[in-house]
Amino acid sequence: MKILHVVEAWHGGIASYVDALIRAQMGQGHQVVLAADSQMLAADPRDLPCAIDSYPASRNPARFPAVRATLAIILARHAPDIVHVHSTFPGVYTRFPHALHPRIIYTPHGWSFLKKDSPAWVRWGYGRVERWLASRARVVMCMSFEELNRARALGIDPDRLTMIHTGINDCFAEAINSNQAAGVQGDRGLNIGFFGRLDYQKGADLLPALADRLATDSTLHVFGSEVRGRRPLQPHPRIRRYGWVAHEALAAHMVSMDVIIIPSRWEGFSLTALEALRAGVPIIVSNLTSLSEVVVHGYNGLIMHDFSAEHLAGLLVGLSIQDCRRMGHNARRVFQEAFTFDRFHRQVMALYQAVLSD
Repeated sequence: MKILHVVEAWHGGIASYVDALIRAQMGQGHQVVLAADSQMLAADPRDLPCAIDSYPASRNPARFPAVRATLAIILARHAPDIVHVHSTFPGVYTRFPHALHPRIIYTPHGWSFLKKDSPAWVRWGYGRVERWLASRARVVMCMSFEELNRARALGIDPDRLTMIHTGINDCFAEAINSNQAAGVQGDRGLNIGFFGRLDYQKGADLLPALADRLATDSTLHVFGSEVRGRRPLQPHPRIRRYGWVAHEALAAHMVSMDVIIIPSRWEGFSLTALEALRAGVPIIVSNLTSLSEVVVHGYNGLIMHDFSAEHLAGLLVGLSIQDCRRMGHNARRVFQEAFTFDRFHRQVMALYQAVLSD
């Protein structure tokens, strides 16, 4: 099978998602090509095993015809059987005004009309465009039940919709198990992890007020940096900053946490949650996102039912080390049963085969 992946941004969850798919697909003997903006790739260089073709991504509507023309040349050059398009703008480039390929699978990676930092009229417009373009994809592949249900509510044809929860490789099992066994069990404050961009979407604005309300022997460990134009996180005696760390080092940092907080206002389906479950660490998520789909409250984590620093602090203050160990054990079990990469990859390839045989 010849597969072409089309991306715009190449960082964070999308890069990890597509990178893992490419490696697994090539490992099965498929021919895989990545179409991406060369400047985006340069910002996150990876030793990708596939062929790479570049195109000039742009969010300026006046540039869309030129971007589309370049992508049409790439498709003609490689003649893929399947075109898997990732995120909003590649979805526009490849489907407006008509589909560039008869077998496009579109993964939105978080619907544009759910982004709460956009005005209501802009979100309304995004929704109308997504509904219109949905008919120009063979399949719209959602990453969560929230994405699926929102697409149905928008009026997208349910026959074009499918949902596949993401999975990730379990490549740190031995280290995770040994670190958990050696975990400190005595009375002490919590090590609380926050992993991600320090922006409005991720709920980073809650962190200062949260730190003020934590027990004095607890520490909030923040991995990530501010996005351009955002007010920097001010120093605080209960906050320890690490900046961005290499992806390969994340597992070791996660294992050292007692609990990981993901207070996002919206998400497609955050890999941070799955990485935490894989590490055997309970997570606290907001009820505003699809991440509540992976948490059974009190079993493998907790769900915020009020989006505020006060409520989040109350959940954390009520946790003991023993609670975290118990829920962490269950978190690891949930990952192994529901979110492994093998399961995810099998479902994606089955979808590709179904589209090819349709």
